[in-house]
Amino acid sequence: MFKFLKLKTHLLHLLKNNKITYVSLFLRVAGLVGRVVLMFFLAKNLSVEEMGFYGLFTATITYALFIVGADFYTFSEREILKSTESDYSRIIKNHFIFFLCSYLFVFLSSISLFIFKIISWKWVSFFYLLLFLENFSQELFRLLVSLKKVVLAQTVAFFRLGAWTYLLFFYAFFNFHIGLNEVFIFWILGSLTACLIGMWYLIKQDWFQWSSAKVDFFWIKKGIIASKMMFANTLCWRALFSMDRYILLLFTDTSTLGIYSFYSNFSNSLLTLLDTGILSQYYPNLVQSYQNQKKDRADLKMNIVKKIIQYGIAFSLIIIVLVYSSFFFIQTKSYSHYWYILILLLISNLIQSISFVPHYVLYALNKDKSIMVLSIQVLAIFCILSICMSYLLGIIGICFSFIISFLFLAVRKFNLTNEL
Repeated sequence: MFKFLKLKTHLLHLLKNNKITYVSLFLRVAGLVGRVVLMFFLAKNLSVEEMGFYGLFTATITYALFIVGADFYTFSEREILKSTESDYSRIIKNHFIFFLCSYLFVFLSSISLFIFKIISWKWVSFFYLLLFLENFSQELFRLLVSLKKVVLAQTVAFFRLGAWTYLLFFYAFFNFHIGLNEVFIFWILGSLTACLIGMWYLIKQDWFQWSSAKVDFFWIKKGIIASKMMFANTLCWRALFSMDRYILLLFTDTSTLGIYSFYSNFSNSLLTLLDTGILSQYYPNLVQSYQNQKKDRADLKMNIVKKIIQYGIAFSLIIIVLVYSSFFFIQTKSYSHYWYILILLLISNLIQSISFVPHYVLYALNKDKSIMVLSIQVLAIFCILSICMSYLLGIIGICFSFIISFLFLAVRKFNLTNEL
């Protein structure tokens, strides 16, 4: 009886101390589940061609977000962490001014997407509204994290990424028609709610004095210079995951792109699972071992790789079974005919996850130039391979282009860390 009471007290103490962690994890998992179920839902309710356009639209929005953000948050976060509350308003206001200027630049430059009819003018209002709200809510999430408001930050992320999908399912439950219009409207509502939650917190703070905060263009310029290397690296890296769709569309059609987008979304969940379950837990010790030049750093690195492979295979099998079982629900033969695409994409993402292990080491040791050079090389290799192989093999060519590119990246990064 005493042991039971002691165990109960220990569990209650553990839950109390880790309440924030559990709530954050729940919100993150709920968001991920919502996005995964959304793909099943869209595959069931949209045509394969509409699915292809949705994949192209979201990939374009995602890449445009990185251009608008320009990784400026890496500078502003450091500024907040080393500042007092009296400086927060100034930092936030100047970051917002940078965001508006950057958004205006992307607004003017991306209009070519509609002029050249890559995306129909019909979607122009959805595109720019989502681009603004998505970036604003993302920056609010990062700001809240830097202010150590973890649960509130995850709440913002949940409404931005997952909550609106559940509302969409509820809407469809009453047999209302679901098309791309409805999907984008609910997406906008989710991002808008995320923005309002973040702004509500800021307005409530005594230190938040928007009107009295001074505009400092010198500070903004300093931030642009400080984040330019990271921004260039991000653009090169993230270009891979937008160009794949445009290159595939160049040599195939929107229905093939729809099939690829369907499987790509599920394979990407493997990255999230491995990052949350393995990399985020072990990489701090790995980085510390290299910074302190510990003798067992190479063994620690390989142990993490082994764990990624083991868990990656297990997660991949679960994803394959889950997706294969969904064919009975979706009842669209176009997807089931290309089920092997999922396996190829899972292999490429497993290799990509393995490459993150030496990447964190290089990043922690300030090897930014090495990372930048590798990103440019991988982008060049992928572009050449994907154009040639997509022309010859179609959708399979894109998958093999990713596998070869990530293999090159992983080998090069491991060779660099072995030299440290």
